[in-house]
Amino acid sequence: MIYVFSSASRELYRQDALDALCYPEGHVMRFRYSSRLVEKSIRSSPTLLLDKEVMVVLAASFIKPIEQNAMSSCKAAEGSSMPLGISHIISGAPEQNEVSVCAVVDDPNSTPDDFVFLPLRYGRIADASFSADVLFVDVELGAFCDYGPSSDSRNEQIWEAAIKRHPDRPRPPGGLTEGFFIYSADPIEVDGPTDDQQAWKSLVERINRTNLDDCVTYRVLGLYRLGRKRDAIVSILGWLFFAVMKNFIHEGEWGKKAAEKFAAFRRKREARIHPVVAGPDCHYKFKMGETVALKMFFYRATAPVEKKTLRLRYDAKAFTSASRDEFHIGSRYDEVRVLLSCARTPDPTYAVVSVVQSAPDVEPTPAVWAPQPTFIAVISPPIAFLVFTLLLFSGGLFLLQLTAQDVEAVVKAFTPWLAIQPWFAAVAKFPKAVGTLAVFWATWRYVRKFPLK
Repeated sequence: MIYVFSSASRELYRQDALDALCYPEGHVMRFRYSSRLVEKSIRSSPTLLLDKEVMVVLAASFIKPIEQNAMSSCKAAEGSSMPLGISHIISGAPEQNEVSVCAVVDDPNSTPDDFVFLPLRYGRIADASFSADVLFVDVELGAFCDYGPSSDSRNEQIWEAAIKRHPDRPRPPGGLTEGFFIYSADPIEVDGPTDDQQAWKSLVERINRTNLDDCVTYRVLGLYRLGRKRDAIVSILGWLFFAVMKNFIHEGEWGKKAAEKFAAFRRKREARIHPVVAGPDCHYKFKMGETVALKMFFYRATAPVEKKTLRLRYDAKAFTSASRDEFHIGSRYDEVRVLLSCARTPDPTYAVVSVVQSAPDVEPTPAVWAPQPTFIAVISPPIAFLVFTLLLFSGGLFLLQLTAQDVEAVVKAFTPWLAIQPWFAAVAKFPKAVGTLAVFWATWRYVRKFPLK
């Protein structure tokens, strides 16, 4: 497994850590490292990293102790088969308002100001290359690391101890060596993952105890396509089916699962848009004229100290409007849905959708306090739309060149069955009028303008 680290010592690295918490699964995120921070074997052949599994790790300056007496979990860990290096526990009888702390002693070279390592999520390396003595690593993000309940420090201690035993792991500046911020080592086995949302929540609760505790934390649940006919039909069928099935669903585990399953069909009017990944490039395909939903979930372990504002940025030429472009953060948790209307673009158009911090104009380099994800969208017309429009336009131009006698002669020669169709009588009598309507319709479908010059 490849371990990729990001610290909170600089604004750029803080941004990387927060963005890694934010992007949806499958998105490709870029990390960059000076060659001196890259393991020697990786430095010599970065292309061998392709498709290898990754763990993205935050190297934090500190982590606040767990409140509400975490000593019980520490003692349980001491008596279990945990890795070497987690056996030292700060003991003593805490007072009622005192905080108990589990400490890890593992590396004789550790110092009191050493890093605290918090794995963020798994992934896969989509691309890696050197340029001007800098290694660029593009990671396709996967599942979040699951720490369990906030009072459970078992996985936290296992990851911390295992990473600190790596000889190449990062160390704070000023020591004999800085270590490497990207290197290869064996994977760390912990308890299996649970629900994806719960894993992300447990991760945020740890992040809120580090030197990123003043940051807004949220995740983009995904981009969703709305209003597809197939999804609308499934939604209607699910609504009817649920109306019948709820009369037969009783309390209990089976009834709960069945209710959730059937209720989900009622919300099937939206379909997740998965990213298209081609090496370092990652984009989302939208169809012209459709409505897309951006879903975001905000959460903090504690209420924010002050209200802050995020802004949605998008290309007005690619998106005609958005349901909202500001997010005021004032509570611990919230879910936000933003509806984006795609413009009618006859040619494929690349556009950017991003969420950025709202900062005063007088502040040239604002501090990083929130994720700022960026998504590349490709808005293009469907193939069926282009084919139908082309047939409509060319058919209209063809009819404009014919008279009624020409139409009758062509039908008799090639398609005599059309002559007996009742609707074809109008076309045969007035081909130029029908051709003009077809050209107008095709032009309106394509560019939303009538050819009236």
